[in-house]
Amino acid sequence: MIVDSMNNLSQYASVHPRFSKAFDFFRSLMDSNAADGHHVMEGTEIPEEIFVNLMSCENPVKPVATAEQHRKYIDVQILLSGDELMRIPVDSPAPAGDYNPVKDYTMYEPVALERCHNLLVTEGNFVIFFAGELHAPSASVENEPTAVRKAVIKVLAD
Repeated sequence: MIVDSMNNLSQYASVHPRFSKAFDFFRSLMDSNAADGHHVMEGTEIPEEIFVNLMSCENPVKPVATAEQHRKYIDVQILLSGDELMRIPVDSPAPAGDYNPVKDYTMYEPVALERCHNLLVTEGNFVIFFAGELHAPSASVENEPTAVRKAVIKVLAD
């Protein structure tokens, strides 16, 4: 996991061979004021090798953390507006179901908040979750739902 300011995103281009293209694609979407939705980078060798999900949503208050894990994709989660609380379980919870290969995730049993690391991600910052890393994003930082706009850059890990 990497946490930093969006201003430093390009410094991480060498961490993975696809990051440079992914970050350029993300910047082009931002420059064109792209609407919320699923944006697939064209011209890649593998279908959906790199894509960006842009979303505006209301993060709920969550009494427990329900983590997910990806096998095929790396998540680069960027807060474009608003703040979000992400949680990382201290211990590995049991899977809540089977791996979904179409959506590339395994969901895990809920974890008590006191058994999680809390990661406050503020507007203009990002977190990189590598394939295999548990994370429970999208929680409100307040005691009421909070509005955010975020981008999730999905990069094929291998």
